[in-house]
Amino acid sequence: KYVSKGAGVDDQFYHKEVYPGVAQFMLELARGPCEVEDPPSVILLSARPHSLKTLLEITDDHKVAKLFRHTARMNNVENWGVDVSNAQYGAFANFFLSCRSGMGLKKYEQWRDFRPEGDGKKVLEKHEGVQSVFVGDNGQCDAMAAVQM
Repeated sequence: KYVSKGAGVDDQFYHKEVYPGVAQFMLELARGPCEVEDPPSVILLSARPHSLKTLLEITDDHKVAKLFRHTARMNNVENWGVDVSNAQYGAFANFFLSCRSGMGLKKYEQWRDFRPEGDGKKVLEKHEGVQSVFVGDNGQCDAMAAVQM
């Protein structure tokens, strides 16, 4: 019998583990075919409620941020990793809505706002003119967000 572990939990993988190779994969995407020396950092899109950010946020000390910095060092890339100051968080109410109108929609809107083709309100100078890639897992309505993109 299939029992879901809840939003944000990949039932096919170990709980609270980072997918093997994901940091290297994202670094390669950021560097592009020319292997730029100063690739844009990763901006996280999370359905975690912004109101609980102090409890749930990804900080520089979080294992994900440390893994990405370690991956950069192993590839002789400086100043790359998770851009924790610009991580995007959801709203508590999104947990009670469908993926299409809740978490999935919120992630889509966050992604759109950081794309140069979007409304441009939040585009960072370093990211201006840079295309984006959405890398999701199967948690927190990532598939629905990707469909909207």
